[in-house]
Amino acid sequence: MTRAPAAALGAVLALALGWAASAVPAQQTTETPGAEPAPAESPVESIVDEIVDAVPEVGPTDTAEEAGAGDGADGGEAEGESPGEEPADGSVPAPTFAATEGAAEGAGVPQISSGVLDAEDYADWARTVERAETMVSGSAGSNFGLDRLRSELVTWRDRFLAAENTNAGRIETVQDRLAALDPAPEDAATEAEAVTELREALKAEIAQLSMPAVFAAEARAQAGGLITEIDTILRQREMDRLATRSLSPLLPSTWQAAGHLVAESGRQIAAEVRHTAGVVASGQHGEEVVTAMALIALGAVLLTLLRLPGSRLIRRLSVSDRRAAPALLFLVSLGFIVWPVLGVVLLAVAAEVLLVQAPVLTALAGAAPTAAIGLFVASWIGGHLFGSIPPPPVPLDFADPVRRKARRLILRLGIGSAALFMLDGLLRGLGEQASTDGEVVLRLVLNLVIAVTLYRLGKLFAQSGTGTGEDTVDDVSESSFRHALLANLGRAAMAVAIVATIAGLLGYATAAGAAIRAAIGTLEVLAVLVVLQRLVFSLYTIFTRGQRGVEEALLPVLAATILFFLSIPLLALVWGARPEDLWEIWSRFQAGLSLGETRISPSDFVFFLVVFVAGYVLTRMLQSLLRSTILPRTRLDVGARTAIVSGLGYVGIFLAALVAIVSAGIDLSSLAIVAGALSVGIGFGLQNIVSNFVSGIILLIERPISEGDWIEVGGQMGYVRDISVRSTRIETFDRTDVIVPNADLVSGQVTNWTRGNNVGRVIVPVGVAYGSDTDRVASVLREVAEGHPMVVLTPPPAVLFRGFGASSLDFEIRAILRDVNFVLNVQSEMNFEIAKKFAEAGIEIPFPQQDLWLRNPETLRQPVSHGTPAAASSSPAQGQPEEGEGEAT
Repeated sequence: MTRAPAAALGAVLALALGWAASAVPAQQTTETPGAEPAPAESPVESIVDEIVDAVPEVGPTDTAEEAGAGDGADGGEAEGESPGEEPADGSVPAPTFAATEGAAEGAGVPQISSGVLDAEDYADWARTVERAETMVSGSAGSNFGLDRLRSELVTWRDRFLAAENTNAGRIETVQDRLAALDPAPEDAATEAEAVTELREALKAEIAQLSMPAVFAAEARAQAGGLITEIDTILRQREMDRLATRSLSPLLPSTWQAAGHLVAESGRQIAAEVRHTAGVVASGQHGEEVVTAMALIALGAVLLTLLRLPGSRLIRRLSVSDRRAAPALLFLVSLGFIVWPVLGVVLLAVAAEVLLVQAPVLTALAGAAPTAAIGLFVASWIGGHLFGSIPPPPVPLDFADPVRRKARRLILRLGIGSAALFMLDGLLRGLGEQASTDGEVVLRLVLNLVIAVTLYRLGKLFAQSGTGTGEDTVDDVSESSFRHALLANLGRAAMAVAIVATIAGLLGYATAAGAAIRAAIGTLEVLAVLVVLQRLVFSLYTIFTRGQRGVEEALLPVLAATILFFLSIPLLALVWGARPEDLWEIWSRFQAGLSLGETRISPSDFVFFLVVFVAGYVLTRMLQSLLRSTILPRTRLDVGARTAIVSGLGYVGIFLAALVAIVSAGIDLSSLAIVAGALSVGIGFGLQNIVSNFVSGIILLIERPISEGDWIEVGGQMGYVRDISVRSTRIETFDRTDVIVPNADLVSGQVTNWTRGNNVGRVIVPVGVAYGSDTDRVASVLREVAEGHPMVVLTPPPAVLFRGFGASSLDFEIRAILRDVNFVLNVQSEMNFEIAKKFAEAGIEIPFPQQDLWLRNPETLRQPVSHGTPAAASSSPAQGQPEEGEGEAT
């Protein structure tokens, strides 16, 4: 069958789904009397016939004119046949579409390239839909059948998803051609007829080219709906299975059934052992016996003898101070899982070789490897977490008695899990001989043992996590967080143990067993994560060639966080999620997120990141090139160079983001509504941020201040150290940083002491005593000012007589400095020099003097007795001032 072009997919799917959705009424036809009724067509045949009638056939390489002029031998239509008729031989032609490009000129157009699907594929899809709707509508079919149907629907959905990109490049080209034409005028008579015809032809071509993608999207949506319905059915069946209640194990009849089951199992196993021994003793299977013996010997070696050298190597690595010791210790410890499990597998294979007509023993041998994995993994986890394998410090820093108790409890959980796996194998081997009531009791006994162990372990974690007494509630250290997490995990384990026990006693054995296994699986996954986190830190130590600061490093913590997120699917599977559910989530993630008319897939997002990161790196490289090589060779000052580099960074990042968005195929026009809403939010809630952002751009363009300038703003004075798009950082003379919003620098008053140059003025006030020679004072001050190396002599420094103070004659030195940044140093040095010169010249620097007058000095002469002043003396005491006299101070 010739492959159909992609444009035919839409018509095929439309007709197929239209028939599947509703029954098509039979057409009223005029029958010839006596003629036999025509045989009824099958639904699929009617669909294909309608497709063929609706779509003309065009060869894969022929144009429309060639197809109409060709003969039957060349694959075209026979002479006299209409495009919708079937060939004379009755075969069904492949449905294809012809494009309408060039319809304005009345010429045929080359055929559109064939798509992914054809008419036969859509006919198969119609049959699949019919079968799926039959199974889903009545919830018919087994779980296995529904799973197979679901897998088939997933395959169809993936094919439809791929078909949605059919003709995408061609559609974009035609849309560009249509956009090149001016918009259609309101009065069609004012436009040339040829332009109007060309516009309509392009619109028709876009509609035809879009049909495969449109109908593929509709079919994908239908497949997704059917998959969701199947998932709902399977999920409901699983819930019903968990909610199934059997007889309570507390009834005596169930224990009697359990006794019969145990007795029957013992008799069956004994019979199979005697039968196998007889077969081996007969010598009829000598070759199989030799093979089995060899496998048993090798399995015994792996189980027992390899543990001794492994233990010695672990002890040596535990005391080693090499950086690679922890990583090597982890690898060696894996041997305590791999080799014993491999030994059990060899023993199971040997048993299957020897066992003939022994279904129970064969089933037990098949379950043994799984049970061994649970047992040895539990032992491995206990050793890693609680100190029997790794050297101190162990991941969970408990006291030695607590660690030993925790190891024993974890090992008991492993033994209980192994016993459950072996019980499953036993019941499979017994088959119909196993009674349901007896099975419930046996599972209850094992679940109760595991639940008690789980409860004790959870209680141990809860007490160890909260009973340290060292960390308070407000302590947010890593140790406190780890202990709190462990305590919550212990409480959750205790709750699961209690609920599972109650459910099992009430007869919900399936739900109780599922909860117990999920709790154990969760503990195993989290324990493995802790061990892997320790391994990550060890590898980081190896690669960084050091052990100091490893616990505070960020990279190992990020790696451990990634491991935790990767473990979430495992935890979901542990708690009953099906792998199909996870694949469904992944499929929806791959399908992408719809934003308006644009669908962003993960591949688009990755491509966006790659382009943006490349643009970002290129921008930083250009900034570094300008900063270190090009701009230093120019005459621009430091502030101008910084502004150019910063502006290039902002423009480059914006262009990188814009190019990345366009390259990823994201249509920005579809985000117009979001942009409008965002602008409203900016107007109300983010106006200060936008104002600071715009002010930052103004500062970079106008450059009223630059990095390194000495400015004063808002009562703060210091040097500008950094100008960003939102704020400016000023370093004060106290070496503290002040963050000033850019809007304050643009709209407020700013004093820039070093704008353009570093030249500035220094003012040194000086006071001399009354009676000093003013000309001599001015001469000394001018000499001091002119003698300082930082003072500029053009213009010359000025000495001003500012006025008469309360106790001094006030002078000022005003001089221009080469670098105003040293103004404080210049003031200090001038003051030192002035004090020295004045002392040499005998010029007095005054200080304030005040006279103290007492209004009633006689009160000071009266003696004080018992708190009552005595009478005043008739004559003043010697050395005391007379009334009205003052004492200078």
